[in-house]
Amino acid sequence: MTTKICPNCGFQNDGEANICTSCGHTLEQEVPLQTTQVLFSNTQPAQPFYQTFNQPVTEMPNERRRIPLFIKILGGFACFVIVIVIIAAFITGNVAKADFYKIGSDQIPSVKLVLGEERKVTGTSTSTSNGITTNIIEYQVPGGNQNKDMIQYFNYLMNNDGFLPLVDIDFNGPSGTGEFGRNSIESGKAVIMQINYDLNGYTIKIDRGEGNVNPY
Repeated sequence: MTTKICPNCGFQNDGEANICTSCGHTLEQEVPLQTTQVLFSNTQPAQPFYQTFNQPVTEMPNERRRIPLFIKILGGFACFVIVIVIIAAFITGNVAKADFYKIGSDQIPSVKLVLGEERKVTGTSTSTSNGITTNIIEYQVPGGNQNKDMIQYFNYLMNNDGFLPLVDIDFNGPSGTGEFGRNSIESGKAVIMQINYDLNGYTIKIDRGEGNVNPY
């Protein structure tokens, strides 16, 4: 036979009694204990799937340094120089391979066309001032061939392209200057060529502007 002890007065009541027969205190129902078998006592509970993706993201510290302004300027200038060098190389390469020098509406036989082979072009420039357009082509000619090249080129211009000598030319020295001219295909304009040569090569300067070239 089971009994219930009153927590108020300590009286032993019948096991099925709900009220203490001694003091009238309400007796609580006994709740049977439930046991749970633990299979893995050292195992931590699994983290819910949704919590894995809801964890706050820790940002990595930004370790990139700021590039100083002068470095940016220096880099930009270097890129600009590279572009200029590439363009210059392209232009000089085209001039070296061209059969004619073009200035305005006139075309003048090139060194490559007359000699039948290319000579290295080291520089070119074009400018216009006071109505005169000027083209300059610089050649590098190793091996002492500059005199031979110029004699052949001068004779071709005079015999095949209508150029007239404007100054006396002496081909005996290692350096010299030749100046030739002819009328442009455009009325009232003239083309003047000045060629300076030395042991390193020669420079051809072509001017085109208002004027006439008449034989003496």
